[in-house]
Amino acid sequence: MEQPNFKILLEKIQKISEKYDNEDRVTGRRFNIYSIADIETDEVKTHSKMIAELLNPKGSHAQGDKYLKLFCDVVRINPTFSEKIKVTVETSFDNGRLDIELIFEDFYVIIENKINALDQESQITRYYSHAKKKNLNYNIFYLNRYGTEPSMKAFENFEKVPPIERNGNDQNDQPKYKCGDDGVELKLISYRETIRTWLEQCREASQELPNIHAGITHYLNLVKKITGDTMSANEREQIQEHLIKNPNDLTIALKISQAFNSPELRGKILYDFFDKLKDKLITDHIQECYPQKYTNLEYNLEACQNWFKRGDKENKWECKGFFLKTKNPNIFIHVEVATSALHYGLITENIDLEKKLRDKIEKPWEERNWPSLRWFSKMKADNINSFTSETILRLTNEEQITEFANLIHRDVNDILEKISVS
Repeated sequence: MEQPNFKILLEKIQKISEKYDNEDRVTGRRFNIYSIADIETDEVKTHSKMIAELLNPKGSHAQGDKYLKLFCDVVRINPTFSEKIKVTVETSFDNGRLDIELIFEDFYVIIENKINALDQESQITRYYSHAKKKNLNYNIFYLNRYGTEPSMKAFENFEKVPPIERNGNDQNDQPKYKCGDDGVELKLISYRETIRTWLEQCREASQELPNIHAGITHYLNLVKKITGDTMSANEREQIQEHLIKNPNDLTIALKISQAFNSPELRGKILYDFFDKLKDKLITDHIQECYPQKYTNLEYNLEACQNWFKRGDKENKWECKGFFLKTKNPNIFIHVEVATSALHYGLITENIDLEKKLRDKIEKPWEERNWPSLRWFSKMKADNINSFTSETILRLTNEEQITEFANLIHRDVNDILEKISVS
């Protein structure tokens, strides 16, 4: 039996990719204001505000309810449109804050927007109680990158309705919940499908509005990036056309895809990355050391592979990485992957040192109180779990790993210097 020639297919695909890489350089397709400003995953200032601005009939786009109607069509709701529609961001109510709120005369919408944030205790239950008080038909939309369900801690007194008990008209891909005898109008929507589809329609409807068209294009490209799709439509179409015309290559492509998408391969790449980065960070003053409290966060090959096998619910926040002891024996460097991102930072169990760190850190450093640990950290890169071309380079390119190690050294030394003189 003839063995598949992987090399020949890869060379063909490489030629197609090189053509479109050159096209990207000529057209500037990869130029993105959100990426330049380093606000790609800011849930409030980037995503909630951009989405709400387009939804708002009184928004600066001056297109009335054009984009709002497109959104309602995509998410399958049919409210009454009037001049009284209200769209707000970060609206406070008795038991919390709403990311995006839409108020129609006869319909009420809450959009809970999740990029990296954890679900809060009873969060969906509080939204449900608030929506019921409006005495209107309502929908709570839970928006995240891929349309995954909230963790169960977001629900209190909710019960998931088994598929066998659901109404025959229900969408099969939507989970159903009830609170007591009441059904809960909670729908899962995603950046990868819902928001992307809506933005593409908005852009199409803005062909003669160059400023708005360009703004939507920048945001649409960002949405593609944070959901792991950076290939241009033309490049994808040409590769697909080649595979359709060459069935033998299609079979080889399937084998490559199966290997590439396997958690075993991705986990091994992550494991090797941690090994290389750790070796570059270790010096006379920085040594490997795992605090006893956090040994469950230590990476190994199996742990890295399991990180890519995670489900979409309770274990989606799982963290894996390593610790290094700094020249201050009570402060540790920590590097980890968590949710979908790569983070680095400092951790201490000493109360006085923790206070000093809190006083000295500045944006983009953040104090994070996660289920697994409390620490001061920065996010180096997002979307690690999607394995985009950027991620592959970040995890395998020797030069980029060295640059990352140098960045950690500079940042850590800067903060340790600040707290030593305070």
